[in-house]
Amino acid sequence: MKKAVAAAFLSLSLLSSVSLPTVAFAQSTESKTDFSEINDDWGADSLTPEQIEKLLTEVGLTRSELQQFPQEILEELLNNDAKKLAENTKEINMSKYLSKNNLVTSGEEVDGGWLELNSKAFEVKSDDRDKKKFYFYGKYEWTDSPAFELTDAVSIGFPDSAEFVLPMSSRGKVREHETRYCYKPENNSSATWDCSTDTSPHEWDNGMGVGNIIDLEEMPSNLVHKGYIGQYVYTERKSGYVNIKFEYGHQAIDVGNPEFAVYPAGLSIQPESVDYTFDYGLEFEW
Repeated sequence: MKKAVAAAFLSLSLLSSVSLPTVAFAQSTESKTDFSEINDDWGADSLTPEQIEKLLTEVGLTRSELQQFPQEILEELLNNDAKKLAENTKEINMSKYLSKNNLVTSGEEVDGGWLELNSKAFEVKSDDRDKKKFYFYGKYEWTDSPAFELTDAVSIGFPDSAEFVLPMSSRGKVREHETRYCYKPENNSSATWDCSTDTSPHEWDNGMGVGNIIDLEEMPSNLVHKGYIGQYVYTERKSGYVNIKFEYGHQAIDVGNPEFAVYPAGLSIQPESVDYTFDYGLEFEW
């Protein structure tokens, strides 16, 4: 079914160009604001002014960054005495990208949409006195609908030299992981987000990272999409200096699931398994 839809979208893209959308990002305010006004598009309840103040002054988030989290993650950060170590933001106009499969002539636009990517690293209170603990959070959001809504992927990778360890269950499964995916109609501002959550990564490698796939909903109308990938890790190192590689992989022509591989920089999306990959990495020390 997705192959047929992709073909239909491709035909339409060859007949007309994709207009440059106007991106409306939520604006922050300097006064204390009820959280439902800051972040109501996640369907969250309200945080207290005291909680918001702690997120700003103790965790180290800015008011605009509060919009990048659902309420339960912000509460987790507060409960875990989180301190922000690094952040990065990337905005991508997909209309500028061309098919790498040579299915259209040079200059034709094969996918529309704006993709916004945010990454964060936090040091958090450790439940093991002999280890430090960190939380990595990568948010993705299509702020208007991509032309092709197939199967995308997200990943968090880190080099083995960082000596990060993934929390594991007694059955050998990765713990303290979450990948969330949400969607709603593009042109219905009153619609609520329909969300699902996966607490196990699709792929992982010990000390190298985690990855998950996102099956973008495609019907019955144009949709916008957003979500995040989050993972806690431990390390016995008391100090360090490291890069964290966040990636988003997008399918515009190909069908099938993206794949992952381990590189020196950590677990990443296999470039040949998707049409586009976008990095939005971090650098920090502790």
